[in-house]
Amino acid sequence: MKFALRYLFIIILCGWLPTRAAAQENLIFREDFADNRNWWMEYKQAGMTWQIRDGQYRFDSSHEGRCWLSWRPMVIDQASDFVIETEIENRSGQAEVGIEWGVSDVHHRYFFGIAPDAERQEYRIAKFERDVWRDFKKWTRNKGIQTKPHDRNTLAVRKSADQLEFLINGEMVATMPFAPFFGDNLGLAICGKTQVGVEFFDVKYFAPLGDRVARTLNPQKTAAPAPADIEPTVMPTSEPIATPRPPTSRQAVEPTIFRADFAFNEDGWPESTDELVSRQIANDQYVLETHKPNWCWSSTLPLPIDQRQDFVIAAEFEKLAGQGWVGLQWGMLDRNNRYVYEMAFQGRSGRSAISQIAAGSVQELLPWTNQPQLSALPNAVNELTLHKSGAQLEFLTNGELIQTMPFVPFFGPEIGFVVCGRTKVAVEALTVTYFPDETMNLADAPSAPLDVTGFPAISSALASTEPVPKATPPPTATAAPAPVMLGKRTALVIGNGGYEKSPLQNPANDANDMANVLQRLGFEVTLKTDVNQRDMESAVHDFTRAIQDGESALFYYSGHGSQVDGDNYLIPVRENILSASDIRYKAVNVNYILGKMEESGNRTNIIILDACRDNPFKGFKSQAQGFAPILAPRGTFIAYATAPGSVAFESRQDRNSIYTKHLLNAMQSRGVMIEQVFKEVLRAVEDDTDGAQTPWISSSLRGDFYFNP
Repeated sequence: MKFALRYLFIIILCGWLPTRAAAQENLIFREDFADNRNWWMEYKQAGMTWQIRDGQYRFDSSHEGRCWLSWRPMVIDQASDFVIETEIENRSGQAEVGIEWGVSDVHHRYFFGIAPDAERQEYRIAKFERDVWRDFKKWTRNKGIQTKPHDRNTLAVRKSADQLEFLINGEMVATMPFAPFFGDNLGLAICGKTQVGVEFFDVKYFAPLGDRVARTLNPQKTAAPAPADIEPTVMPTSEPIATPRPPTSRQAVEPTIFRADFAFNEDGWPESTDELVSRQIANDQYVLETHKPNWCWSSTLPLPIDQRQDFVIAAEFEKLAGQGWVGLQWGMLDRNNRYVYEMAFQGRSGRSAISQIAAGSVQELLPWTNQPQLSALPNAVNELTLHKSGAQLEFLTNGELIQTMPFVPFFGPEIGFVVCGRTKVAVEALTVTYFPDETMNLADAPSAPLDVTGFPAISSALASTEPVPKATPPPTATAAPAPVMLGKRTALVIGNGGYEKSPLQNPANDANDMANVLQRLGFEVTLKTDVNQRDMESAVHDFTRAIQDGESALFYYSGHGSQVDGDNYLIPVRENILSASDIRYKAVNVNYILGKMEESGNRTNIIILDACRDNPFKGFKSQAQGFAPILAPRGTFIAYATAPGSVAFESRQDRNSIYTKHLLNAMQSRGVMIEQVFKEVLRAVEDDTDGAQTPWISSSLRGDFYFNP
């Protein structure tokens, strides 16, 4: 493109599903932007806006010479004929705008675009591979491009047999041999100071007509010559054209949406040098050096991530000099609202910490902790990784899991680095990848076509949006399994529903049924229902004495719960609670139970809270909805019926609450680890509530635990 690609802003979204409006047999996706039902990213920052408005996907930029990309994953069967088409309105300014397809990341993509202003009136076809642009068609004048304000231009990329055809406003302007995609993203690229509105975006398969049919069925037949005013474009490559193939499973479900390897500064990382800090791209590294103790500097870029997807963010750091600390920042809005995963060098190893900064206030999610797997030796390379899996965030240092906690939505889209103290480090790489669901095993997918609503039948399991179940192997004669030694398993189960205000019908049933199931699973169970504060605290005291130096302990609670000033409380019955301050003294603090269980010396502690039903204290001042997140201490697994700050649902038609109903079923599955049990519960509850209730967990278990080994 003529505008320099010095800065890139990437908006990448997953979950592209066919709409019900796509009634035509061949149409596999249609977006008319009547609303945002397909979850396009809407984003606003100084000088740049993407938003759905008045039936358009509107882009407004006041930045000269900068390009902005908006992609979405879309698996297209490359062996079929297809067309990708969009219509774009010129609103104001001068821009380069076009379709990008076959995209794997910012370094590998194809582009077909136009410059719809009167002075240029040009189009271009190119590919960007390994950070180098290669033109198939350099910027070329075309009088069919509409240039007036509010004029519309339609762009189409059409595959016909082994050719790609490019059309502007229905007129073919170029052809070239088809080349396999780099990856499975496609979308839009817009450059310059401009305002445009995208009217629609279509992807469909189509049956070749006329000579195309004959040419496809009879390869020996000579293709009809191109019209005289069209110049066929030959792809400038010395490599043979490979037979188009459907994308691989890794391409389809694990796309790298961003990779910075710092070969040069195409992405626009801040570079500066003064007496306080130096930030430079050099020798394929982003070198960060600070000269003042106890000061920190950030280097970030906007990179919106679809938070509904599972994803991995990984950064590699080489220690060059000094004893400061460096970190990975994500979900950042500004310096006062961000998340940080840090490591500090000390002796031959190091420490790590995880923090949340909200409104300028720092909350330690993981205090500074020694990490022997970190290397503080000169030129040692360490990797920090965070992995969102379902409703959880997992933190890894050099590939070793150090902490798990509930996922919390981002403050903003910025991602990057922070470096503090007198130190010098070099960032080797930063990658962001969407991660496939662990239950999807494409190697075991059936080869028969799948009939997916809105799609034609495609001979690829990639068309399915649901996990593909494994086939059950035939039974074989095996030796009887060795008996599993469970050790001492102890549980306290409490269900409170008999409140004078806001009574609940499920908790007593929940508690009784949970106690029965746990007993069948080998737990020694104490059951309490409709108990006051004194009896609850007495039961907790007896329970924590009984679990000293045991193998596994489980605390289950069903009933009302509430948070006050960040602390979570379980609400007893028959207590006269009139204000938020009464809760502190007349309810049972979850941290009290957690601390007692932590002191017990158990190998595994499990807390399950089916609380936060309709809040009986809505009128209290400073009364937040739902529970606040709790960081699980080492060896502890905490499960919530719903996400922090949210409310769980009663089930007036069923015996049990929605959460406990699905938990009772899942925990009896044989040979399933606890993490997978609660993942199944999450899916079932979300399905049962149409996504209105999302269970959460916080875990720091270091070993495996099975309810039913």
